[in-house]
Amino acid sequence: MGRSALLLFILLGFKAVAQPLTEPQRLIANDGEELLDQALDNERKVVRADLSALGETDVRKAPVSITVLSAEQIKASGARNLLEALQLVPGITFGRDVDDVIGIAIHGTWAEEGKCLFMLNGMQLNENDFGTYAIGNRIPLDNVERIEVISGPGSVLYGGYAALGVINIITRTARHATGGQVSVLGSVTAEGTAKSEVVVSGNNALGLEQEVSYLASIHRGKRSNRSYTLPDGRAIDLADSTAGQAACFQFGYRWRTLRAHVYYMDDNYEVSDGGYSVRMRDVILGLEQRRTVGERFNFGWKFSHADQIPWYYVNTVDDQRIGSNTSNVRTSVMGHAGYRPTKWLDFRLGVQGYRQISTFFVRNGPRFIMNDARTIAMHDIACFAEAVSSGRLGDLSAGFRYELNDLSGMFMAPRASYAKVTGRWHMKALASRAFKVPTIMNLNYGPTDGTIEAEYANTLEVETGLRIGGGDQFTANVYRTSIEDPIVYVFDAVSLDNYINRERAGTEGVDLRYTLDRDRIFMQFSYGLHRALADISLPETQLPEPWADQLQGLPRQKATAILSVELGPQWTLRTTAIWNECRSSYQFTDQEQEVMELIQWPSELIINGGVTWRSGGTGRWTMDLGCYNILDVDRHVVSPYNNGTVPLILNGRELSGKLTYRLIEQ
Repeated sequence: MGRSALLLFILLGFKAVAQPLTEPQRLIANDGEELLDQALDNERKVVRADLSALGETDVRKAPVSITVLSAEQIKASGARNLLEALQLVPGITFGRDVDDVIGIAIHGTWAEEGKCLFMLNGMQLNENDFGTYAIGNRIPLDNVERIEVISGPGSVLYGGYAALGVINIITRTARHATGGQVSVLGSVTAEGTAKSEVVVSGNNALGLEQEVSYLASIHRGKRSNRSYTLPDGRAIDLADSTAGQAACFQFGYRWRTLRAHVYYMDDNYEVSDGGYSVRMRDVILGLEQRRTVGERFNFGWKFSHADQIPWYYVNTVDDQRIGSNTSNVRTSVMGHAGYRPTKWLDFRLGVQGYRQISTFFVRNGPRFIMNDARTIAMHDIACFAEAVSSGRLGDLSAGFRYELNDLSGMFMAPRASYAKVTGRWHMKALASRAFKVPTIMNLNYGPTDGTIEAEYANTLEVETGLRIGGGDQFTANVYRTSIEDPIVYVFDAVSLDNYINRERAGTEGVDLRYTLDRDRIFMQFSYGLHRALADISLPETQLPEPWADQLQGLPRQKATAILSVELGPQWTLRTTAIWNECRSSYQFTDQEQEVMELIQWPSELIINGGVTWRSGGTGRWTMDLGCYNILDVDRHVVSPYNNGTVPLILNGRELSGKLTYRLIEQ
């Protein structure tokens, strides 16, 4: 109760000092040309994203394939956290990493450990020892304006963590809405309380040139309420071993074009079959600016400092786990500039660098093999450039990145794209090469001679889309990704190396998405299908015939559907369906863990439903009631490696309620 009162006090304090801008003030505070562009884009239903070009760009012309989940779409789906929101993106699925970490797969390829870059308002979230981002409850969705997803290479602009994808979570500012709100969420299963969460968030203008945004949250809950028997005969009760708690604090400040960010995120949870807990804590400080000078020149810069305790074992007496605990600090700087000599030609270039220090906590414990010391530093510098030509025949772009890392080596990444928008129709053709930089722990636990190589992803994509009517949109994307020298984790007892390079990996497939957005009805359907390339060499993830075109632990097909209907100014009904094809994994069938067999886990159909009520008059009160996993099916999060790790089974049927009160009209 004390923490909740503190959160409420913070919000009331901001209410006292910050009031929303009137509409005339909002118009004066923003650039007139920008407002005109936004108005025209809203009228044409143009979706814009920030990921592709370090500035908001029409996603139909972007030199990458982008999916944008707006705040309205997230609400229509009933998604309560990042995991539930990303389930709506075709081509994205999830698996269980070690220690119950839920990780992401993109187009059927496991994208953990530095292969997919996660960001919050452009600030990196991946931890810097292994490169992983564990999808938990550290980032509430209450103040999220949109989530931008690149389901493909992004190394030209974003470097060595973006080989297979980029996900940027963008929170609201006073430009999107003003005011503050308090929300309380609770849910129960048949076994009792499942989740509880309190979130305070808001955005306020402090005059014409300043604004603040803020969020503070506390989350407690259990990942599972299931009890089941393992293939080796052991019984396990996940309801007693999957509890966790998370805390988050976000603060943003803008003065003219200068923006400052402070983020604190802490997640601590029990490992279901481990008898210990894992903690992941981040403190991120950021400062950035973007400016336009005249009609032809723009520039920007960014500074960030991240202090992390990544993958930290607690509540254990295991000396090996305690000895592996580390701290990590990374300081990054980036600058970029754009020049547009004519209306049809645009140049963009930039430089980026960072210094990273990793340290083992135990003074007389493990040492890094690269320098035989308890602490090691990594330095990295990169430059990138891109040229875009626009005209009646379409938009043609070419980009390149050169990166030099003092521990991992030198890397290069080119990309080229062609896009054409004609009325309601658009098409793209994309070709790119991206790289995954070996991380500190890839090098430390890799071959003793340091011969681990960077992995390169070569991707070809063709995308087409059509607008049907005022708010209907259909998009289809066909892709083929071939990965050279993939870095994999080896679990067999024969090898002394944990990380090694294999020869080849990759998948090919198609993503489909259809959206209908009318005044009172929102519908969305998506479908993703992939298969493994025929000539891959990944014994850790490959399956035998007749499943050779499917990789272990990940569904080959996924489909989603959303329907949201407003019954009037006060009521909204919604339902969501998510279907995952069956998947297979190797499991130990004896308690000595010497014999493994291939187990097939059934397909899953998850159906959620709910109703939202908004108070009349001011509309300050909102109540959302939902039932998640109505069919009460087992939701298996399966390991993508043949290490015998048992699936994590998420909560069954769950009744959820959320009450929100807005202190200032939005």
